[in-house]
Amino acid sequence: MKPPSTSAYNTVASEESNDTKSQVIPHTSPISTKEPSDGIVGGETWTRGELQPLAYRDKKFAIAFWVHFLFVIVTSSFAPSIIRDIVQDVQESRSIEILKKNRLLHVLDVDREMEPKLYDGAPGGYSTTQDSNANSLTINHVRSFNTEFGNNTENVNHNSHDYNNRDFDTRNGSDPFGGLDLSRAMSFSVFVIAASIFISLGFLLVALFYLQHHAEEIIKGSFFFIIGYFASKGIHSLLSSGLPDINNFNGSSQGREMIRKANEDGKFAIASIDFILCIFFACYAKAFWKNIPFAASTMRTGVTACKSNLGVFTFAFFTPLLNVLILTVQTMALVTILNFLGAFEEQDAATSKTSVYMAVTLFILSVFWTWEVTKNVSVAIVSGAVGTWWFTPREASSFCSSAVTGSIRRATTYSFGSICFGSLIVTVLNVANDSLIRLRQSKQCLLLFCVVQCLLELLEKLAEYFNKWAMIYVGLYGYDFLTAGKSAVTLFKARGWSSIISNNLVHRALMTVATFISLATGLLVSIIWNLSQFNNSDNQVVQLFSFIYFYIGFVVSLINSNILLSVIGAASDTAIVCFAEASCELEVNHPELSVMMHVSYAQAWPEVDFRREQV
Repeated sequence: MKPPSTSAYNTVASEESNDTKSQVIPHTSPISTKEPSDGIVGGETWTRGELQPLAYRDKKFAIAFWVHFLFVIVTSSFAPSIIRDIVQDVQESRSIEILKKNRLLHVLDVDREMEPKLYDGAPGGYSTTQDSNANSLTINHVRSFNTEFGNNTENVNHNSHDYNNRDFDTRNGSDPFGGLDLSRAMSFSVFVIAASIFISLGFLLVALFYLQHHAEEIIKGSFFFIIGYFASKGIHSLLSSGLPDINNFNGSSQGREMIRKANEDGKFAIASIDFILCIFFACYAKAFWKNIPFAASTMRTGVTACKSNLGVFTFAFFTPLLNVLILTVQTMALVTILNFLGAFEEQDAATSKTSVYMAVTLFILSVFWTWEVTKNVSVAIVSGAVGTWWFTPREASSFCSSAVTGSIRRATTYSFGSICFGSLIVTVLNVANDSLIRLRQSKQCLLLFCVVQCLLELLEKLAEYFNKWAMIYVGLYGYDFLTAGKSAVTLFKARGWSSIISNNLVHRALMTVATFISLATGLLVSIIWNLSQFNNSDNQVVQLFSFIYFYIGFVVSLINSNILLSVIGAASDTAIVCFAEASCELEVNHPELSVMMHVSYAQAWPEVDFRREQV
């Protein structure tokens, strides 16, 4: 088949490049398959994607998102004064309690000093009259303490500070941190977070090389890793001593026997689950082993496209910081709303609980919606840049190429409404499922809750599947969300690619790579800390902070690596869509990658003829 001379994606270059003479906007041509005997669905046709004119699509949802975000910002502006008042009230209450305790102890000390005088002359005991006098003296002191306290509240903070100092002195000068400089340890925590980000970036650059040249080995290795993990975990569960230690149990022999039996049953139950998961992933690997070469080819294509346009990582790199800042503003807005509802004051319990529950639910909805939007904006940016690289590679060959800048502009403006629409669908289902789980705690109508929850989880998975490929189409062609989703489903149905796009081999391998990057980062940070504390004699404290810093480095690196590697995942998904729809353009512009993808596809599905015919 002769490849088309122009592609729909040439429109991108015509709109974002000064050289427009050679750019032609093609017509929309349906593509059909004529080999039903080879396993392709006969008679199924779809319309080839065409870049849409620049226009704001699904703009109602973009307006709704920005109105909601503006409300959050305005509401959060009242939070600082509210938080300051709350903190001040808490400090005053604590200071009053400390002052009461301090002065009451002083009154009791005075009573103990006067007690021998009251009991003089009664060596063998004391009289009720003397005891009454002692109690009267104590009561009078307490009353005078209350009177004095009521008239001297202005010295609360000063006295509480003295009390705290006196309480600190009772430690007899002991240092629970073994001479460790806490200010230095806190400063090192900031260093750990910053170092983890940049160390993981260095490991990511190395990983990109291996992902491009050893993609197939990495995907296979991810299977071996997860199978080995569950197998070793199951063996460890069998060989471990279990949770309770019956040697330290001082009860009866019957109780010791019950604990021993529960211990053995628990070990076998946990080990059985691990071995079942091990067998499951082994069967899964065997079923999809023949698909690995094609998945590796899509990964290599995605990595090659991203390395030609490294600017696609920019938005994803700043996404965690952006989400943290937005979450801070949303939390401050929640504090303002809760204060307005009187959640920090005593009032009707039923009204307060209902109002607070609704406020927290809306807060969760806002947070999840924002996170979904930022994630899908990144996906649309990547798919748009990879699409330009696929169809017009000369426009996508540098860090800040026109493909990258144009894709960012479209994703954050014209297609932003479609992104908000798709993100809202997934968010609503997610929040509904979360709310249903919390309502199940009431333990009423559990069967009904279980059925509804299963349906919501199914709908959520379908929405995420639909949303994933719809966002690729939104970034590629600028369709509205519903049209994009329908086009993606029609394409894969006509190709018969349901099993191809559902195995997630690439994303599972990327998660394994992110895990190893995080482990290496945490280990390196821990080694740096141990070297900096070489002269510290308290090894126990050093080891404690070493574990803390390893965990911080691991978590920070895992978040950063997963987000940046999700760019590779989105690029791989875009390669699948473009290969299904426009494989001829890949053959013209990237012949080496085209041969690799066609050969691996034929090896995985030899019964399926990939030939297509323009009609």
